Amino acid sequence: MSKPLDLTASWKHMVAGAGAGWATSLVTCPLDVVKTRMQSLQYWHGHVSGQSAPPNNTPKALLYIWRTEGIRGLYRGLTPTMIGYLPSFAIYFSVYQRSKRHVERRFRKYLTGEVPLPAVNIVSAIIAGTCSNLSTNPLWVVRTRMMTQHLVNQGKPVYQNTLDAFRSIFKNEGLRAFYKGAGTSLLGVTHVAIQLPLYEWLKSIQPGAREQTPRVHEVLLASITSKIVASTVTYPHEVRTIIVISY
Repeated sequence: MSKPLDLTASWKHMVAGAGAGWATSLVTCPLDVVKTRMQSLQYWHGHVSGQSAPPNNTPKALLYIWRTEGIRGLYRGLTPTMIGYLPSFAIYFSVYQRSKRHVERRFRKYLTGEVPLPAVNIVSAIIAGTCSNLSTNPLWVVRTRMMTQHLVNQGKPVYQNTLDAFRSIFKNEGLRAFYKGAGTSLLGVTHVAIQLPLYEWLKSIQPGAREQTPRVHEVLLASITSKIVASTVTYPHEVRTIIVISY
């Protein structure tokens, strides 16, 4: 019999996840800007007439943005990113926890014997990722546009700030523009379908799991390993999504 859903624990996961996301965004935003621009770099260099490509390696790209756009250029898209983390994690974790209970019941109905936990985690992660992606897609569209606007407008800013980006996109392109790339981004649920079950499995085989006292370095190792594996497998889809969303 499945355990009752612990709402307090769910809220703790949401807040902890959002807080970690905010802290990570502040530290890694310049690298995220460079990554996003590099993902769309070759496309825009080949399709936008007269557009000169920025440097195509990380150190030179960081220096290039610093010199041409200043510190603000390195933190473009930070606001919608930070706004998006709370609803993204809130939706993801709440749906994930509820999905695990529902999926497990369904599996018990059609399977005999023990329900395979990895299968429950994978299916639940896909459901949660789909709900989270569709709900927050407008924020990620604005974030991507903010980060790549200098590539597609002769080095000049298109939007003054996040609110201006929302207004401009809605006025010039309509509501549908906020869901550009949504279909492609749904392929990204494979990222969480790989990362979360792998993370939980890696934690379960650590010595601390047997003692029911996970150690910080064990959790860190599981987090880093699962993220690297998931990102490597799903990276091609991410490049395609950036190109679709950019303009």
